[in-house]
Amino acid sequence: MAVLHRHPSCLAVAAALAASLAAPAHAGSLDTYAGGVGGIARGSVDSGCYTSGTPDALKPFFSGGSFPAGGIAACGLTGGLDQDSGSSGRVASTYAVGPVKLGIPEGHAAVYSGQADAFARYGWVGVSAAGQFAGGVANGGPGTYDSMVAAAKFTDTLTATSASVAQGSKGYVRYAFELSGSASAPGALAPYFTGSTVLDLLYMNSYQPVKYGWSAQLTRGSTGFFSYRLVPDGWTTTPGMLSGSSTFYSEDLPIVWGQSWDLTVGLVASAYGDVTSNFMSGARLVGVQLFDSQHQAVGDSRLLSASGTDYLAPVPEAASGWMMLAGLGGLLAASRRRSSCAA
Repeated sequence: MAVLHRHPSCLAVAAALAASLAAPAHAGSLDTYAGGVGGIARGSVDSGCYTSGTPDALKPFFSGGSFPAGGIAACGLTGGLDQDSGSSGRVASTYAVGPVKLGIPEGHAAVYSGQADAFARYGWVGVSAAGQFAGGVANGGPGTYDSMVAAAKFTDTLTATSASVAQGSKGYVRYAFELSGSASAPGALAPYFTGSTVLDLLYMNSYQPVKYGWSAQLTRGSTGFFSYRLVPDGWTTTPGMLSGSSTFYSEDLPIVWGQSWDLTVGLVASAYGDVTSNFMSGARLVGVQLFDSQHQAVGDSRLLSASGTDYLAPVPEAASGWMMLAGLGGLLAASRRRSSCAA
């Protein structure tokens, strides 16, 4: 399977980040993406053939994934991208590819079909990306495309106030997320028979870098690989399968009491080959804790949101292990960006 331009350049990400930091806080937005591409390529990128990249609306929040970016027809492929956005209610995207024959080697190539779905509402995002081979034993080898991708995110503008904390003083916010879903990549490793998926849950406060809150990878013939190589409580992984549900906590992020900030939360799933990644149960923001400048919890806090969503709910104390993992989120993100630049 060939994948072109899976990661944007570091300069592009840096430019997009600078633009996002300069942008004022807004009332809120919901965005979903679902797409994919399948077939055997004809031509090259230089001749206008298939390219992939990250949609501008997702930069710099998400900087990877095979989002179709053009040249599909010129390449003799099947595919595209469905995008939707809104400021209220529930937003959703869906896209299907195939069945399309993959073509090489003759007499052995499979027929590929894929499906991607995504939804977003304030406080809750879900994605699913899946592909399937039929009628063959190989996916075609170099020049063959068989990938699906789904992404969903919400951005809301929040303001914390309290009668016991002075307006304009520094503070901190901690988010609690609940994530549920499963992935399956059946079968043993075999030449030209791909099956892998990558899932990322990300979050970002205004004026602060993107945080990789949770990540999972699964490849045909192997057990699932989670963030920091640990299998979280509530999750099960065996060769070709992972599933589960758990709550984890962000690191504590700086805020200013009485001043608004934007929170962005998103979920992205990519599926390559014969694999299913179903996280339509999704990621939910299930609680928010607010602290003063001394990191003391503020019991009389209020949290206003531009969307009118009530995010402030009691949050149980985080297990020390999850807090440690959350604190390493920035290191993971930095490592990924350095790897992308070095490639």
